[in-house]
Amino acid sequence: MNKKPDPTIALVPALVLCTAMALAIILSGCSPAATPTASPTGAGPTLTTAADPSATAAPTNPADPSATPAESTPTPGGSLTEADLAFVLDDRSFALLSDAAPLLQALGDGYEMSEAPSCVYEGFDRTFDYGHLQVYTIPQGDTDLLDGVYLTDSRYATARGLRVGDSREAVMAAYGDSTSEYDLLYNLSGDPENLAEPSLTFVLEDDMVVAISWYSGSNAQGAGSGG
Repeated sequence: MNKKPDPTIALVPALVLCTAMALAIILSGCSPAATPTASPTGAGPTLTTAADPSATAAPTNPADPSATPAESTPTPGGSLTEADLAFVLDDRSFALLSDAAPLLQALGDGYEMSEAPSCVYEGFDRTFDYGHLQVYTIPQGDTDLLDGVYLTDSRYATARGLRVGDSREAVMAAYGDSTSEYDLLYNLSGDPENLAEPSLTFVLEDDMVVAISWYSGSNAQGAGSGG
């Protein structure tokens, strides 16, 4: 799994393309050499390589791994909550580090899947690419845990109703000030240097949201555990 440089990377708005690419790299596999094979879903290529023998157990979310009804909308301008760190789709909430299967089922089969041996955990990191939205997973036994979501489409909204196309001012009105310098990153501690903490990032170009990223912080969590 590519080391997930915090999806919070502070790059100037003029370099937003680099920011978007970096965020995608954060949430993708890290194998240096992958061989395409037939996708098990028939939807696209699967990348496979030899497994990495040095791996650690993936972090887990203590919450029920299945999708749950979305919690009430957090107070605009209020402190970030766990509800803000879940991806919301059709009034259902999908928590980071929960089983990714319910979200993938809700999104449907129209994805291309790629996988590569995890550099941190035992098994394969996977990317499910829907074009306008990517779902990233990390392994825990036979389960794919939801590591992150990255989207560039305004059809999806955060728990507070923010979408791609909204302004910097709208984001700050809903979530408050961000201590990150360029893109707007939010986590529970308010510390953008805490790479092991789940985060919500709004990627900006000309003070407009061009992408939104949810990321579990699993890469730094695994590193912190000695993996």
